[in-house]
Amino acid sequence: MAFEILSVQRPHRLEEDQASVHRDGVVSFTLQLLHRHQIHGEVVVMIDRDTGRIAIQPPDKEDPAPQPTLKVRKPNKANQATREVDLRQAMKALGVSPPEKAFRIRVVCKGPRIELFTSEWN
Repeated sequence: MAFEILSVQRPHRLEEDQASVHRDGVVSFTLQLLHRHQIHGEVVVMIDRDTGRIAIQPPDKEDPAPQPTLKVRKPNKANQATREVDLRQAMKALGVSPPEKAFRIRVVCKGPRIELFTSEWN
């Protein structure tokens, strides 16, 4: 028996159905995913305390009551294919701490919403 060296490459780009959860509570999404859900400059953040889900969706322009929104921002680095949303407050409301190490997670898309399951963060 002989071992061979395996060339392993870490993917640098997010897949469209992934989000990158950073140590500071900021989450990166692909620009393609956000545009597919009509998310451009701002998002409404929602939480489900029973299931530990965090969801983002575009603000409802038809709703007469103003909705609190967060800015979708460009990352400081040169990656133009992603955008970031600061979800620290949502994490805090669910009793979830930002991770010690950044990781990627699959997202679930339902209608205009993009959902993250915090139960998968451990």
